[in-house]
Amino acid sequence: MLRDRIARLPGGAPLATESALCEEFGVSRMTARSALCRIAGDGLVRRIPGRGTFVAADAGAGAHAHLDGLDTVIRVLDVLEAEGEAGPSRVALAAGIRRRDAAALLDRLCDLGLVERSDAAGTYRLGLRLFRLGAAVGRRLEVRQAARPVLEDIHRATEETVYLCVRRGDHALCVDRIDGLWVQSLTLRVGETLPLHLGAASRALLAYESEEFLRGYLARATLARLTERTPATRAAVRRELRAVVERGHAVSDGDIRLGIASVGAAVRDHTGAVVAALSVGGLRPSILGNAATTARLVVDGAARVSRALAFEAEGAR
Repeated sequence: MLRDRIARLPGGAPLATESALCEEFGVSRMTARSALCRIAGDGLVRRIPGRGTFVAADAGAGAHAHLDGLDTVIRVLDVLEAEGEAGPSRVALAAGIRRRDAAALLDRLCDLGLVERSDAAGTYRLGLRLFRLGAAVGRRLEVRQAARPVLEDIHRATEETVYLCVRRGDHALCVDRIDGLWVQSLTLRVGETLPLHLGAASRALLAYESEEFLRGYLARATLARLTERTPATRAAVRRELRAVVERGHAVSDGDIRLGIASVGAAVRDHTGAVVAALSVGGLRPSILGNAATTARLVVDGAARVSRALAFEAEGAR
């Protein structure tokens, strides 16, 4: 936000004092001072002892230069995607940049693994790092495609809202959802996230992460109490996760919103790694009134998706 403000100010304009920044952004003086030092290091402002901090003459250009550079990178990658292999001259012409800039950029992209030198001397092609990145997106789409028929079956059987979630950092990201016929929850629409300790699908993802990841998550996460049933301490979260592993499924009973419950289970890929979780949620009596039946639908559904992703359970080998 501060960088955007600087980009809008004319060169030489005074910047707010550290005290004013602390009050505006609700941060400590040390945090404000550190931010100003980083911005000064980037050449966006000049700090003059005894006078204050002032916007540099070319700050507007500097604040957005990284975006222009990213646009150029994308154009270069597009050229290589379209042509398969190309040299600096061809890349420069197609991307609208100077040849020497194209050569330097291609070398840098090689260092990053996004581009690699091809067999023909002086030419480049897309690198394997892009393949790995694309494969990660492809796996997410693969999971969604494999899960969709199962979500539809659970929806027909329960008439409740069903979800498919994947882990994105410290959150569960909803990548698919079918609304219930009677109650349509506003929580966790497609594209929205929940912290990994809240909700059945989230805890089904977190329960099978490594101890190292879990310790880091519990150190980072804000364990706010949303309701009286929210696991709001590290010990409470760990108890919930142990229960997930013991039962083979996760249960959320009013920990996000009182009266709303959900049941979730983990989905595994061909390596055995947990790659997603599906869940069904709705009013507590509908979901937990016959908890065993609901759990069986969800667990069996997750197993079906796992088999579609080539996972083989130990007993099935």
